Amino acid sequence: MDVRISQAEIIAQIRAGDDRTIESLYKNTFAYCASYVLKNEGSREDAKDAFQRAFMVLVEKVKDENFEIKHNLKSYLYGITRYIWIAEIEKQKKRRNLTTPTQEEAEESILFGEEDVKELKFQKMYKALEHLGENCRKLIQLTFFKNQRDKEIAKQMNYSDSFVRNKRGRCMKQLRKMMGA
Repeated sequence: MDVRISQAEIIAQIRAGDDRTIESLYKNTFAYCASYVLKNEGSREDAKDAFQRAFMVLVEKVKDENFEIKHNLKSYLYGITRYIWIAEIEKQKKRRNLTTPTQEEAEESILFGEEDVKELKFQKMYKALEHLGENCRKLIQLTFFKNQRDKEIAKQMNYSDSFVRNKRGRCMKQLRKMMGA
């Protein structure tokens, strides 16, 4: 990519479908953007995937005639790559938490079998629910057992919609703590 070409010209050339400009931009920004992934527990392949997704986002955005960029393209791509990698790390953490049983859960499933373990977890949850405050218990029951929407719950409990979401988050945190999770 010729450094004398302005950013506006690069954007215009991408909009026009100039493959050489796109390829040049890709080559000149990859290492910089990939460095974030590599510094944050990612492999070269992870960096390549995250950057390619970020690059596709940029190309799609540039196609919009109203697209304006306040920073240089390299920084913009770095930011998108960073965002994509952070989201990927969060997904991996959630997957690990959902699929990796604790030592206690593993021992329970060996001793009791899978169905019995589920039953034990439900019993543990019900006991913890009993010890929650009345409003938390009611909020969780309306949300998860009666499948009511936030607006319905807010109306019943004289809360605002946003308060219902915040309160449920605090209640769930407290419930998890009581269950030892």
